[in-house]
Amino acid sequence: MTAFRAPKSLTREKIILTDVDGVLLDFHSSATEFLRNEKKIDITYADWDKSYWLYEIINGTPEQDKEIFSEFSQSEYFRNLSARECALKSLKTLAADGWRFVAVTAAGQGLKHQNMNKVLQYRMDNLEKHFGNIFEDIHITNVYDCKSPILKRYDPTWWVEDSVTNAIIGHETGHRSVIMHTRHYQAEKNTINLPVVKGWDEIEVMVNDFTAE
Repeated sequence: MTAFRAPKSLTREKIILTDVDGVLLDFHSSATEFLRNEKKIDITYADWDKSYWLYEIINGTPEQDKEIFSEFSQSEYFRNLSARECALKSLKTLAADGWRFVAVTAAGQGLKHQNMNKVLQYRMDNLEKHFGNIFEDIHITNVYDCKSPILKRYDPTWWVEDSVTNAIIGHETGHRSVIMHTRHYQAEKNTINLPVVKGWDEIEVMVNDFTAE
């Protein structure tokens, strides 16, 4: 296993880059409700432990996933995801200390009939509802796209993800990556031993300790 080496220095600007689904918001509860109520798919919250991809759970196809989640991302279910309790508490504390946030979230499906302006607006509405006006920007990528081009726009800073692949990409672009331990994390191997946390309270401590050095 390759040893993890944290960036020696970070930008003085108080910016935290963060994923959204699973990290800030509870994606699976609302998605399960949407699938059961609107698509008549018999799925439970626990079924998501079987795979990250819906099509593998229901014996469908990747194309079916794209159509389903394109519709989901333009629905009130997507607009009203609940927030993680740890995120509600710690982001409020960090924001009061001058930290601002940038969301980098994969909600696009690469389909022409997915209205990405609507998806962005719903994501903004959802985040503002829970966290207020603490986000400097919100970037949306397609699910299958690499987040590297967006991460490279920012000077080295904190990057919070539940995807090991995206966390490693952030590390390779100079950021201090922290992995949120969720279902997504369990599906991938942390090959360079990046730090893993269970909640934002741990990240809050890490940020404060690093700032105090």
